[in-house]
Amino acid sequence: VQGPEICRTEYESECWTKQEEHDVEDDVVECETVQDEKCDDETSGYTTFTKCTKWPREVCNVSKKNVKKYTPITGCTKEPRELCAPAGCGFKEGAEVCYDKTQTIVQDAPKEEC
Repeated sequence: VQGPEICRTEYESECWTKQEEHDVEDDVVECETVQDEKCDDETSGYTTFTKCTKWPREVCNVSKKNVKKYTPITGCTKEPRELCAPAGCGFKEGAEVCYDKTQTIVQDAPKEEC
């Protein structure tokens, strides 16, 4: 199709996810199995002997450890796109296209800590 080029602005949704890092004090549990033993003297006639019984027992300790955790924060913005085509062509919506995009954003981010 021939004709003068016509341009118009369309708005596309552009969504992003960033990981907000924070330091957290986490509980760390360490367990070990120990054997408990109980012994009793048993008499049979004139003989005394010791009979022992063993059984396992789980012993756990909880300690605090500083770790980094991440919270995903997602947002979307409408981004303008200029579309140009010869007069009479018309515009139609295409398929959704997703892609990874690494972007560095510098901003002041005040945080309230309690």
